[in-house]
Amino acid sequence: MDADKPWRLEEMKFHDQGGKRRSVLGCVVVVESGGKYSVTMARNHMRLSWNDLEEKQVGPALDAAFAAFNATSG
Repeated sequence: MDADKPWRLEEMKFHDQGGKRRSVLGCVVVVESGGKYSVTMARNHMRLSWNDLEEKQVGPALDAAFAAFNATSG
């Protein structure tokens, strides 16, 4: 991972959790189940979620989640 973009999917550490794999990076949670992914960002009053993603769609969803996080961080 690099400082400008510390959220590359292939470098995230996933942990098994009840038949799903879960990774947490700050306020963003990525869950993989059956080859599909969901990305959720929750901070204070904002919650964004992308579901039923293919692996190639996870990067753009992470970009959007962290852009939203940074925009609300002031």
